[in-house]
Amino acid sequence: MTKYGFAINLHRCIGCRTCTISCKMENVVAAGLQRIRVLNAAEETTYDVATGDYPNVKLEWTPVPCQHCDEPPCIAVCPVAATSKREDGIVVVDVDLCIGCGLCVDACPYGSRQMDETALKVDKC
Repeated sequence: MTKYGFAINLHRCIGCRTCTISCKMENVVAAGLQRIRVLNAAEETTYDVATGDYPNVKLEWTPVPCQHCDEPPCIAVCPVAATSKREDGIVVVDVDLCIGCGLCVDACPYGSRQMDETALKVDKC
């Protein structure tokens, strides 16, 4: 079985958040949620916060989608098995099974899962 990977060249990321917007549009992500957060050097989603001292200032950005871990901690904590890993390595949430307890949100080491407060379901990349 083919296993998929996802590579992001951090040297080319300019913090434009086009990945976030295109994901929201393609997947009809609820308002207020971001499946791909883009963090600055302070690990915040704030725009244009430079680090360093003049004249050596720079902007750093890190896109943080779901990492589709080899051994996802989010799977083990789900009491209803709504989170699973496919044979191709992709970690998915079955929203029909999800009860919105949020245990997987807390278990994710990357902060990639979010609770959709309107639907009371977990959302992820």
